[in-house]
Amino acid sequence: MNVWWTPRTELEGSLAADVARLRGWFREQALRERPIAWGVGSAWSFLDNHLAPFLLLNEELFRVPQALLEAGFPVAIPVELIEGGAGLISQLPRLGIRVHAMVVSRPQPSSGSEDLLDRYVAFRDPIICKQTGELGTAAVKVLLDDTDQVGLLTAGHVFPKGVGSPVEQKQRRFLGLARRVELGYVSHHVAPSGADPAWDAAVITLSKPGASAWSRPITNLLRRFEEVVPVVSYGALSGVVSNAAVLQGALVEGGAGETRWNNCWMLAPVGVLTKGDSGAAVFTRKGDFLGLFVGTSWVDRKTNLLTHYVQDAHSLQEEVLSRWKCHF
Repeated sequence: MNVWWTPRTELEGSLAADVARLRGWFREQALRERPIAWGVGSAWSFLDNHLAPFLLLNEELFRVPQALLEAGFPVAIPVELIEGGAGLISQLPRLGIRVHAMVVSRPQPSSGSEDLLDRYVAFRDPIICKQTGELGTAAVKVLLDDTDQVGLLTAGHVFPKGVGSPVEQKQRRFLGLARRVELGYVSHHVAPSGADPAWDAAVITLSKPGASAWSRPITNLLRRFEEVVPVVSYGALSGVVSNAAVLQGALVEGGAGETRWNNCWMLAPVGVLTKGDSGAAVFTRKGDFLGLFVGTSWVDRKTNLLTHYVQDAHSLQEEVLSRWKCHF
Protein backbone atom coordinates (compact mmCIF):
# COMPACT_ATOMS: atom_id res chain seq x y z
CA MET A 1 0.00 0.00 0.00
CA ASN A 2 1.15 3.54 -0.65
CA VAL A 3 -0.75 5.07 2.18
CA TRP A 4 -1.66 2.48 4.78
CA TRP A 5 -5.30 3.55 5.00
CA THR A 6 -8.00 3.28 2.34
CA PRO A 7 -8.44 6.60 0.45
CA ARG A 8 -11.90 8.09 0.94
CA THR A 9 -11.73 11.25 -1.18
CA GLU A 10 -10.56 12.13 -4.66
CA LEU A 11 -7.62 14.02 -3.17
CA GLU A 12 -6.57 11.01 -1.07
CA GLY A 13 -6.83 8.79 -4.15
CA SER A 14 -4.54 11.16 -6.07
CA LEU A 15 -2.20 11.27 -3.09
CA ALA A 16 -1.97 7.47 -2.92
CA ALA A 17 -1.20 7.28 -6.65
CA ASP A 18 1.49 9.95 -6.33
CA VAL A 19 3.12 8.23 -3.35
CA ALA A 20 3.14 4.95 -5.31
CA ARG A 21 5.04 6.63 -8.17
CA LEU A 22 7.39 8.38 -5.77
CA ARG A 23 8.03 5.15 -3.86
CA GLY A 24 9.42 3.45 -6.96
CA TRP A 25 11.91 6.29 -7.44
CA PHE A 26 12.77 6.23 -3.72
CA ARG A 27 13.65 2.53 -3.73
CA GLU A 28 16.01 2.96 -6.67
CA GLN A 29 17.92 5.85 -5.11
CA ALA A 30 18.05 4.20 -1.65
CA LEU A 31 20.69 1.79 -3.01
CA ARG A 32 23.18 4.63 -3.60
CA GLU A 33 26.18 5.15 -1.35
CA ARG A 34 24.79 8.61 -0.56
CA PRO A 35 20.99 8.36 -0.81
CA ILE A 36 19.10 11.44 -1.90
CA ALA A 37 16.22 10.66 0.46
CA TRP A 38 15.74 8.78 3.73
CA GLY A 39 11.98 8.27 3.49
CA VAL A 40 8.85 8.60 1.37
CA GLY A 41 5.19 9.08 2.25
CA SER A 42 2.78 11.96 2.86
CA ALA A 43 2.83 15.05 5.05
CA TRP A 44 0.66 18.02 5.86
CA SER A 45 1.26 21.09 3.72
CA PHE A 46 0.69 24.27 5.72
CA LEU A 47 0.98 26.25 2.48
CA ASP A 48 -1.58 24.22 0.51
CA ASN A 49 -3.68 23.15 3.52
CA HIS A 50 -3.90 19.48 2.55
CA LEU A 51 -1.82 16.31 2.49
CA ALA A 52 0.97 16.17 -0.08
CA PRO A 53 3.44 13.53 -1.32
CA PHE A 54 6.54 13.83 0.80
CA LEU A 55 10.28 13.06 0.88
CA LEU A 56 12.78 13.09 3.74
CA LEU A 57 15.89 14.52 2.06
CA ASN A 58 19.53 13.91 3.00
CA GLU A 59 21.03 16.96 4.74
CA GLU A 60 24.40 16.22 3.10
CA LEU A 61 22.90 17.12 -0.29
CA PHE A 62 20.21 19.70 0.43
CA ARG A 63 19.68 22.71 2.66
CA VAL A 64 16.67 24.63 3.89
CA PRO A 65 17.12 28.43 3.83
CA GLN A 66 17.73 29.62 7.38
CA ALA A 67 14.80 32.04 7.23
CA LEU A 68 12.45 29.06 6.92
CA LEU A 69 13.93 27.45 10.04
CA GLU A 70 13.73 30.48 12.28
CA ALA A 71 10.10 29.80 13.10
CA GLY A 72 11.44 27.02 15.33
CA PHE A 73 9.20 24.30 13.94
CA PRO A 74 10.14 21.71 11.30
CA VAL A 75 7.52 21.61 8.54
CA ALA A 76 7.21 20.06 5.11
CA ILE A 77 7.78 22.65 2.39
CA PRO A 78 7.58 22.45 -1.43
CA VAL A 79 10.75 20.91 -2.84
CA GLU A 80 11.44 23.96 -5.02
CA LEU A 81 11.98 26.10 -1.87
CA ILE A 82 14.88 23.90 -0.75
CA GLU A 83 18.41 24.68 -1.92
CA GLY A 84 19.11 22.06 -4.61
CA GLY A 85 15.44 21.09 -4.81
CA ALA A 86 14.80 22.58 -8.24
CA GLY A 87 17.30 20.16 -9.77
CA LEU A 88 15.70 17.27 -7.93
CA ILE A 89 12.25 17.93 -9.41
CA SER A 90 13.49 16.99 -12.87
CA GLN A 91 14.52 13.55 -11.54
CA LEU A 92 11.17 12.75 -9.94
CA PRO A 93 8.20 11.05 -11.60
CA ARG A 94 5.35 13.26 -12.80
CA LEU A 95 2.95 13.84 -9.90
CA GLY A 96 -0.53 15.34 -9.66
CA ILE A 97 0.16 17.05 -6.29
CA ARG A 98 3.33 19.05 -5.79
CA VAL A 99 5.85 17.17 -3.72
CA HIS A 100 6.92 18.50 -0.32
CA ALA A 101 10.05 17.66 1.64
CA MET A 102 12.00 18.07 4.85
CA VAL A 103 15.81 17.99 5.11
CA VAL A 104 17.07 15.81 7.97
CA SER A 105 20.08 13.91 9.19
CA ARG A 106 20.48 10.15 8.76
CA PRO A 107 17.68 8.50 10.81
CA GLN A 108 18.93 6.80 13.97
CA PRO A 109 17.29 4.15 16.17
CA SER A 110 16.07 5.62 19.44
CA SER A 111 17.54 3.13 21.91
CA GLY A 112 20.39 4.18 24.18
CA SER A 113 23.06 2.60 26.35
CA GLU A 114 22.72 2.31 30.11
CA ASP A 115 25.26 5.00 31.04
CA LEU A 116 22.77 7.55 29.72
CA LEU A 117 20.43 6.52 32.52
CA ASP A 118 22.58 7.95 35.32
CA ARG A 119 21.34 11.47 34.68
CA TYR A 120 17.70 10.48 34.87
CA VAL A 121 17.40 7.60 37.29
CA ALA A 122 15.75 9.67 40.02
CA PHE A 123 12.81 10.30 37.72
CA ARG A 124 12.54 7.43 35.18
CA ASP A 125 12.43 3.62 35.15
CA PRO A 126 13.62 2.34 31.75
CA ILE A 127 13.65 -1.26 30.68
CA ILE A 128 17.06 -2.74 29.94
CA CYS A 129 18.25 -5.50 27.63
CA LYS A 130 20.34 -7.50 30.11
CA GLN A 131 22.63 -8.81 27.35
CA THR A 132 23.57 -5.48 25.78
CA GLY A 133 22.57 -2.68 28.15
CA GLU A 134 20.27 -1.10 25.53
CA LEU A 135 17.54 1.07 27.06
CA GLY A 136 13.90 1.28 26.12
CA THR A 137 10.39 2.01 27.35
CA ALA A 138 7.79 -0.66 28.04
CA ALA A 139 4.93 0.93 26.15
CA VAL A 140 1.54 -0.76 26.31
CA LYS A 141 -0.06 -4.05 27.27
CA VAL A 142 -0.90 -6.84 24.83
CA LEU A 143 -2.71 -10.11 25.52
CA LEU A 144 -1.03 -13.34 24.41
CA ASP A 145 -3.92 -15.42 23.10
CA ASP A 146 -2.26 -18.84 23.43
CA THR A 147 -1.45 -18.47 27.12
CA ASP A 148 -3.81 -15.69 28.29
CA GLN A 149 -0.73 -13.97 29.69
CA VAL A 150 -0.17 -10.24 29.56
CA GLY A 151 2.90 -8.90 27.75
CA LEU A 152 4.41 -5.48 27.23
CA LEU A 153 4.91 -4.16 23.70
CA THR A 154 8.07 -2.17 22.94
CA ALA A 155 10.56 -1.53 20.12
CA GLY A 156 12.36 -4.59 18.75
CA HIS A 157 15.72 -2.88 18.12
CA VAL A 158 16.21 -2.52 21.89
CA PHE A 159 16.88 -6.29 21.91
CA PRO A 160 19.35 -7.00 19.09
CA LYS A 161 19.64 -10.68 20.05
CA GLY A 162 15.91 -11.25 19.65
CA VAL A 163 13.65 -13.87 21.21
CA GLY A 164 14.81 -15.11 24.60
CA SER A 165 16.60 -11.90 25.59
CA PRO A 166 16.27 -11.32 29.35
CA VAL A 167 14.73 -7.98 30.31
CA GLU A 168 15.30 -5.95 33.45
CA GLN A 169 13.81 -2.80 34.87
CA LYS A 170 15.95 -0.20 36.61
CA GLN A 171 13.92 0.98 39.57
CA ARG A 172 14.47 4.32 41.23
CA ARG A 173 15.11 4.38 44.96
CA PHE A 174 15.94 6.89 47.66
CA LEU A 175 18.87 9.35 47.40
CA GLY A 176 19.28 8.80 43.67
CA LEU A 177 20.22 5.13 44.08
CA ALA A 178 18.74 2.50 41.80
CA ARG A 179 18.56 -1.23 41.37
CA ARG A 180 18.00 -3.53 38.42
CA VAL A 181 15.28 -6.13 38.88
CA GLU A 182 14.09 -8.95 36.64
CA LEU A 183 11.10 -8.00 34.50
CA GLY A 184 10.75 -10.90 32.02
CA TYR A 185 12.01 -12.05 28.64
CA VAL A 186 11.42 -11.28 24.95
CA SER A 187 8.90 -13.84 23.67
CA HIS A 188 8.22 -12.26 20.24
CA HIS A 189 10.54 -10.11 18.19
CA VAL A 190 11.07 -8.35 14.85
CA ALA A 191 13.50 -5.57 13.93
CA PRO A 192 14.96 -3.99 10.78
CA SER A 193 18.11 -5.74 9.59
CA GLY A 194 18.55 -5.16 5.85
CA ALA A 195 17.84 -3.06 2.80
CA ASP A 196 14.08 -3.62 2.87
CA PRO A 197 11.79 -1.77 5.32
CA ALA A 198 10.63 -3.86 8.27
CA TRP A 199 8.65 -3.76 11.49
CA ASP A 200 10.27 -2.89 14.82
CA ALA A 201 8.51 -4.52 17.77
CA ALA A 202 9.00 -6.89 20.68
CA VAL A 203 6.71 -8.43 23.27
CA ILE A 204 8.06 -8.89 26.79
CA THR A 205 6.47 -11.78 28.68
CA LEU A 206 6.53 -10.86 32.36
CA SER A 207 8.12 -12.91 35.13
CA LYS A 208 5.43 -11.79 37.60
CA PRO A 209 1.85 -11.87 36.28
CA GLY A 210 0.79 -8.83 38.30
CA ALA A 211 3.60 -6.61 37.03
CA SER A 212 1.38 -4.77 34.52
CA ALA A 213 -1.68 -4.30 36.68
CA TRP A 214 -1.21 -0.51 36.67
CA SER A 215 -1.86 -0.08 32.95
CA ARG A 216 -5.03 -0.30 30.91
CA PRO A 217 -5.48 -2.03 27.56
CA ILE A 218 -5.50 0.01 24.35
CA THR A 219 -8.94 0.51 22.84
CA ASN A 220 -8.65 3.13 20.06
CA LEU A 221 -6.04 3.03 17.29
CA LEU A 222 -5.45 5.93 14.91
CA ARG A 223 -6.44 4.60 11.46
CA ARG A 224 -5.61 7.41 9.04
CA PHE A 225 -3.85 10.75 8.63
CA GLU A 226 -6.15 13.65 7.76
CA GLU A 227 -4.71 16.71 9.51
CA VAL A 228 -2.05 17.90 11.92
CA VAL A 229 -3.03 17.01 15.50
CA PRO A 230 -1.33 17.39 18.91
CA VAL A 231 0.03 14.26 20.57
CA VAL A 232 1.08 13.09 24.04
CA SER A 233 3.65 10.50 25.04
CA TYR A 234 5.57 8.97 27.92
CA GLY A 235 9.24 8.06 27.57
CA ALA A 236 11.35 6.29 30.17
CA LEU A 237 13.91 9.10 30.03
CA SER A 238 11.80 12.03 28.86
CA GLY A 239 8.85 11.40 31.16
CA VAL A 240 5.43 12.78 30.23
CA VAL A 241 5.31 14.89 27.06
CA SER A 242 1.96 16.62 26.82
CA ASN A 243 2.29 19.94 25.02
CA ALA A 244 5.30 19.88 22.69
CA ALA A 245 4.52 17.69 19.71
CA VAL A 246 2.20 17.25 16.77
CA LEU A 247 1.61 14.53 14.21
CA GLN A 248 2.63 16.05 10.87
CA GLY A 249 3.27 13.26 8.37
CA ALA A 250 3.22 9.56 7.49
CA LEU A 251 6.11 7.64 5.89
CA VAL A 252 5.26 4.38 4.13
CA GLU A 253 8.96 3.56 4.45
CA GLY A 254 12.01 5.36 5.71
CA GLY A 255 15.36 4.99 7.42
CA ALA A 256 19.00 4.40 6.56
CA GLY A 257 21.49 1.55 6.18
CA GLU A 258 20.10 -1.61 7.76
CA THR A 259 17.56 0.31 9.83
CA ARG A 260 14.56 0.94 7.57
CA TRP A 261 11.05 1.07 8.98
CA ASN A 262 7.57 0.40 7.63
CA ASN A 263 4.67 2.81 8.20
CA CYS A 264 5.91 5.54 10.53
CA TRP A 265 4.08 8.61 11.72
CA MET A 266 6.30 11.70 11.90
CA LEU A 267 6.26 13.91 14.98
CA ALA A 268 7.70 17.36 15.67
CA PRO A 269 9.11 19.59 17.09
CA VAL A 270 12.24 19.85 19.20
CA GLY A 271 13.44 17.31 21.74
CA VAL A 272 10.12 15.65 22.46
CA LEU A 273 11.67 12.23 23.02
CA THR A 274 15.25 11.07 23.28
CA LYS A 275 17.56 8.06 23.09
CA GLY A 276 16.41 5.46 25.61
CA ASP A 277 12.72 6.22 24.96
CA SER A 278 12.46 3.48 22.29
CA GLY A 279 9.05 1.86 22.49
CA ALA A 280 7.41 4.91 24.05
CA ALA A 281 3.66 4.94 23.46
CA VAL A 282 2.35 7.96 21.52
CA PHE A 283 -1.31 9.08 21.58
CA THR A 284 -3.37 11.90 20.17
CA ARG A 285 -4.88 14.13 22.83
CA LYS A 286 -8.22 12.58 21.95
CA GLY A 287 -6.88 9.24 23.16
CA ASP A 288 -6.15 7.44 19.87
CA PHE A 289 -2.99 5.30 19.99
CA LEU A 290 -0.52 6.10 17.18
CA GLY A 291 2.15 3.52 17.98
CA LEU A 292 5.72 3.12 19.25
CA PHE A 293 8.59 5.61 19.08
CA VAL A 294 11.43 3.99 17.11
CA GLY A 295 13.79 6.68 15.76
CA THR A 296 14.73 10.30 15.18
CA SER A 297 16.54 12.71 12.84
CA TRP A 298 18.00 16.18 13.18
CA VAL A 299 16.31 18.87 11.10
CA ASP A 300 18.59 21.70 12.22
CA ARG A 301 21.35 21.26 14.80
CA LYS A 302 21.78 25.00 15.38
CA THR A 303 18.25 25.36 16.67
CA ASN A 304 17.96 21.78 18.00
CA LEU A 305 15.07 20.93 15.71
CA LEU A 306 14.23 17.23 15.54
CA THR A 307 11.68 14.98 13.90
CA HIS A 308 10.64 11.65 15.40
CA TYR A 309 9.38 8.40 13.86
CA VAL A 310 6.55 6.39 15.44
CA GLN A 311 5.64 3.00 13.96
CA ASP A 312 1.93 2.74 13.23
CA ALA A 313 0.03 0.57 15.73
CA HIS A 314 -2.92 -0.37 13.50
CA SER A 315 -0.90 -1.84 10.64
CA LEU A 316 1.52 -3.38 13.17
CA GLN A 317 -1.46 -5.16 14.72
CA GLU A 318 -2.74 -6.33 11.33
CA GLU A 319 0.60 -7.56 9.95
CA VAL A 320 2.63 -8.57 13.02
CA LEU A 321 0.67 -8.95 16.26
CA SER A 322 -2.05 -11.03 14.59
CA ARG A 323 0.63 -13.43 13.34
CA TRP A 324 2.03 -13.63 16.85
CA LYS A 325 -1.49 -14.29 18.18
CA CYS A 326 -1.38 -11.12 20.26
CA HIS A 327 -3.80 -8.25 20.49
CA PHE A 328 -4.19 -4.94 22.33
